[in-house]
Amino acid sequence: EIEAHLSAKGVIDFEKINELPFLDACVQETLRLFPLFVARKLCTEPIELPNKKGENFVVERGTTVIVPHCCFMLDEEYFPNPQAFKPERFMQPDAAKMYREQGVFNGFGDGPRICIGMRFALVQIKAAIVEVLTKFNIRINPKTRKDILYDPRTFLTTLKGGIWLDFEERQ
Repeated sequence: EIEAHLSAKGVIDFEKINELPFLDACVQETLRLFPLFVARKLCTEPIELPNKKGENFVVERGTTVIVPHCCFMLDEEYFPNPQAFKPERFMQPDAAKMYREQGVFNGFGDGPRICIGMRFALVQIKAAIVEVLTKFNIRINPKTRKDILYDPRTFLTTLKGGIWLDFEERQ
């Protein structure tokens, strides 16, 4: 997809970068697998939450609830085989919006506090990917884990042991 849209200078025009559905799907799926944020919500009225492993839990009014985005972005009910990298989840038009409206995809937050730099960030991410992929052949190094086991010691969602890649400059 990227090579098909490269200009004679070896770049993709700014206007075209958002017209690459597979590139967009790959970025969205990566954001789903490696969520950056948590949702902090203030409880405005008491609510009883079900607990599958015991008594229900009551959240009292005035309590701040912190919910890691991975709780729903890795939920098998919404994303079958949730730890697999499957960009096709985002190939239908407005898939990210559909998942956001279901409340299960918050790559940049949601609602009135959605990241104001979301569109700029997505273009920057895509431009960086295009730049790297047109200059290098990339292979996953055997040191990279095959499973999705996150490192609990890091602030940002990261694979335990890191992600190791081998780069070979294209000729």
